[in-house]
Amino acid sequence: AIDLLASGYGDHLLSLDLSHCGLDDAGLDSLSAALVGNCLSLAYLDLSNNPIGDEGVSAMSRRLSPRRYDMMLPLLKYMHLLLGRLSDAGAIAFAEALRGGALPSLELLWCCGEYTATMDVGFSAMTGACEWRGLVLELDHGFVWGS
Repeated sequence: AIDLLASGYGDHLLSLDLSHCGLDDAGLDSLSAALVGNCLSLAYLDLSNNPIGDEGVSAMSRRLSPRRYDMMLPLLKYMHLLLGRLSDAGAIAFAEALRGGALPSLELLWCCGEYTATMDVGFSAMTGACEWRGLVLELDHGFVWGS
């Protein structure tokens, strides 16, 4: 599927639900590479319920950070992430990408998972970035990964 997206078959794709598909850090890096410059109409992306951690989110954040003349999901409005496997490093990387202008049309970031002390600074960074951008950050603290 990632190869199809990378080869331009996702041009008119509006919604992509990859929840519960076993997407890991390496898979998210590959997916991010395929989405950037392709799938320009994508408005909804669900990455929840996958074993994605700091490495994958950091790689995605680097790929989504705006670069001149690159098209990084310009119409994405809704994104669903599971943060239960992240620590500060991944959350901070994503927050910095948001502050840097990544995902310019994003309106709602839905995050679920159990937040632990390993993510206090990162959670604050993400909350601050969403407030700064005027994004709705919806949190589901009661969700447990794998349920």
